[in-house]
Amino acid sequence: MNSQDPIKILYLEDDIGLARLLVKNMERSGINADIAKNGAIGLQMIAQQEYDVIVTDQQMPAMTGLEVIEELTRHENTPPIIMLTGAGNEKIAVDAMKLGASDYIIKDVDGVYLNLLPSAIRQVIQQRRLIRERQQALLDLQESEERYRTLFNSSHDAILLFIPSGQFVDGNPAAIKLFGCKDHASFLKLTWDAVSPDYQPDGMLSFTRVRELIDLTINEGSQFVELAYRTVDGQVFPALVSLNVTNLRGAKVLQANIREISKQKLTEQILHKQATEDPLTECFNRRHFFSLAVKEIALSESENTTLSVIMFDFDLFKSINDTHGHNVGDIVLMEQTRRIRSILRPSDIFARYGGEEFVILLPKTTLENSHATAERIRKFVEEPIKANETELVSTISFGVASKESQESISIDKLLDRADQALYLAKSRGRNSVAAWNEVTGQAG
Repeated sequence: MNSQDPIKILYLEDDIGLARLLVKNMERSGINADIAKNGAIGLQMIAQQEYDVIVTDQQMPAMTGLEVIEELTRHENTPPIIMLTGAGNEKIAVDAMKLGASDYIIKDVDGVYLNLLPSAIRQVIQQRRLIRERQQALLDLQESEERYRTLFNSSHDAILLFIPSGQFVDGNPAAIKLFGCKDHASFLKLTWDAVSPDYQPDGMLSFTRVRELIDLTINEGSQFVELAYRTVDGQVFPALVSLNVTNLRGAKVLQANIREISKQKLTEQILHKQATEDPLTECFNRRHFFSLAVKEIALSESENTTLSVIMFDFDLFKSINDTHGHNVGDIVLMEQTRRIRSILRPSDIFARYGGEEFVILLPKTTLENSHATAERIRKFVEEPIKANETELVSTISFGVASKESQESISIDKLLDRADQALYLAKSRGRNSVAAWNEVTGQAG
């Protein structure tokens, strides 16, 4: 019933005078009451219409109040029942409660019980409402847990539950498979630290990173990050992870939804390689070189450091292609760039500028040191190359230019200086190194 609807009760009483007295008393309290003069009639009336509460006397012809209660409680959705019994018959009241009555009231000769009955009726209605709400809440919770468990078990993403210390307390089949566990029992022996490599890709200790994420999730809410994990046999893999706080059997735990992304990362690496590298020599391409060089120039100016550029060109490379074929020419380019790369520092930026022309940007390097690097490369690449049973020598000419520590210059201007120096090296007979200060006639 709605809490705003009038209350309607059925009173089973064979004493019509008492019954009418009770009805009038109920009306004054805003309660509508019907009368049944015995148990059989009462059961018929209950079968035909709905009542909020049944009030029954014990002593009635043909069928006692206890027998009425016993019959009613065999059926579902029976309304609350209040037993009225005389003083000294407390055992009947106890038996009524055992059979399923919601309450009982002892009738007294002064009729005080009539004043107690309205509040008792409202109380049992409220109790019944609370019981039903609790039952519905439990049903909803059970359905919710069943839906969650279905999604949990069928999810293609790994889902694991763990306590703040990092100990796993549950995991779905996808999680057990992802980490290479034999079964659920072996999975529950794991901790977050056990499935993390020593370091994350950003260089942070996994232990530190995990503790940081757990604290952020607990204090600030859901977190979405990329982490590296490790299977039980030591295989490291990347994953996207969603972390949040949830409930497990009344206790707060952390839930991690984990999606392994090795294939996506490989695809990203391939696409990045295609976008930034020359496919033949695996040097950076011209476009990527400029994007990196602009940043290095800006950094050099902000830190007041030197920076150098070496531009070089393969001598008489067209004759190699014409004489031995383009396949041999490609082998020469690949071998010579491999040799050059072995000399350079990790911070140096090596790129194919176009055709057989290449460029190297050397951060924090003076003109003198970059000239020395170019000379080392020149001598190293003079070594013969074996290509398709053909042994040949390929020489290179170099132009070197530098940005002084206090100088402000664009990458285009710096490359132009190196190109002029390269032209000077070519004009000297090739296989040589020339610097920009030689072009201008300035002292080195």
